[in-house]
Amino acid sequence: MDIQTSSSPRHDLEALRAIAMLLMIAFYSCLAFFNGPWPIQDVQKNEGFGVFVLVVHGFQMPLFFLTSGFFTALLWRTRGVKRMLEHRFRRLFMPLMFALITIAPLTFWINEGLIEAALQRARDAAPSPLEDSRQNIWVAVQTGNREALKVHLTNGVDLNTQDSQSGLTPLSWTIFVGEVEIAEELIKAGADVNGRNRDGGTPLHEAAFMGRDRIARMLLRSGADIEARDDDGRTPLNRAQADWTGIYERVRELQVKLDPVKAYYGRTRIATILLHYESTGKLPNVKQQNHLWRTLTTGAVFAHLWIFWLLCWLVLAFALYAAIADRRSWRGPPAKMILSPLRYLWLIPLTMVPQWFMSAKGAIPNFGPDNFISFIPMPYIPIYYGIFFFVGAFYYDCDDSEAKVGRQWIITMPLSLLVIFPVTLTLGLSADLLGQYRQPVLLLLKGTYAWLMVFSLMGIARELISRESRVWRYLSDVAYWLYLAHLPLLLLVQDMMRTWDLPAVVKFVLMCFSVTGILLLIHQFFLRYTFLGTLLNRNQ
Repeated sequence: MDIQTSSSPRHDLEALRAIAMLLMIAFYSCLAFFNGPWPIQDVQKNEGFGVFVLVVHGFQMPLFFLTSGFFTALLWRTRGVKRMLEHRFRRLFMPLMFALITIAPLTFWINEGLIEAALQRARDAAPSPLEDSRQNIWVAVQTGNREALKVHLTNGVDLNTQDSQSGLTPLSWTIFVGEVEIAEELIKAGADVNGRNRDGGTPLHEAAFMGRDRIARMLLRSGADIEARDDDGRTPLNRAQADWTGIYERVRELQVKLDPVKAYYGRTRIATILLHYESTGKLPNVKQQNHLWRTLTTGAVFAHLWIFWLLCWLVLAFALYAAIADRRSWRGPPAKMILSPLRYLWLIPLTMVPQWFMSAKGAIPNFGPDNFISFIPMPYIPIYYGIFFFVGAFYYDCDDSEAKVGRQWIITMPLSLLVIFPVTLTLGLSADLLGQYRQPVLLLLKGTYAWLMVFSLMGIARELISRESRVWRYLSDVAYWLYLAHLPLLLLVQDMMRTWDLPAVVKFVLMCFSVTGILLLIHQFFLRYTFLGTLLNRNQ
């Protein structure tokens, strides 16, 4: 069968795929230096790192999935569907399964330990000896003492009285602590789901603020007022959108335990529910979820490994496409739809559709696309990344020997970074601009930024890394391992450097080089010539 394909090795795309994975070390290193959903908060802050995170987040994963689609198509065209699946099973699925029973649990264990250590530091910095929980219902719910709570309920304690220190009702205190079962007991015992705290907020305000989505659903089923406003005029939705600085201050003040990553996803889910009501005027269908389904859709399973889990499913979807294409001798869409600037006319609108659902349909400010850590993602996530994956696969079947894609990078790259990015960021943080047109314009700008950056980087790489290089070959070989293993080590290094009296930029560089160096040494001396090392290398 005469198929028009890429005729020469694409060392530039191999390097880009490696860069996309290696950037994650820098990406996660930055998160400690500004207020955001991250367990380690460095004493040195620099908001410039927040800008860097947004710049990278807007194109990094789309770039990874596009290059992965290209090399998946290469395997198909050169080896056939069956051999392609066998290769991906050995080089992708098997290492992922190994990482899920080693690296992922280690990451969650270290993360949990660091959160507990931060909580203990807060307790030590502001010691406030707890009263006996048998004498104080707020202490009973704060400490999760269910036996003491039963005594208070039996004695007919007022469940809507505010704590003299925190100003919280017992139900709101339970929400801050995250005790779902105790919250349920308090509601059944007659606690007012719309009871006011000292600041005028309700339990739903606190659930939205802390990202306690299970309790938020419970409150909504029990008649919580979704439009209630606190003394500052903020609704629960406004609390879900609140700045992370306020969360950290409140957590330290109350000395409660909070996983920032889980809180981020919880706030997103709550905002989706609340935004539905705001736009339709109807309470969304908030059904009780069984434990298994809740675990599959919201449980923390993959940590940073989600990209490989999603890639496994995209490979299966591509195998179905490839089998049909082989049978019908189809060569993919016309090359001009990929190689000419006409590609933007259909690619940008196409990505706007799944992008509309991301970040709680715009309720949670976020520049780049969503990701997931649960076993089953929301459908729009694989659709979004699948678009980039299949465009990469279609690109393989195009004859781009003239390097048409990305040729205008000297224009499109500055346009993306200096115009589209700041305009999008400003518009995203200004809810009053453009009125009803704000969201469509944001979607247009986000889609444009992603595609311009991806194609610009392809153009730059085509010019600079068109020939085989030992350095890039080695980085391409080890990038998979570095991405799989970096996060638990990075968390430990971040915690170790957290209080160092050094500029944030210096600590950032030390983090990146130390983590990368240690993992390279482990790879060189313990993995490279083993069976696992063979699986991890050259993951084309």
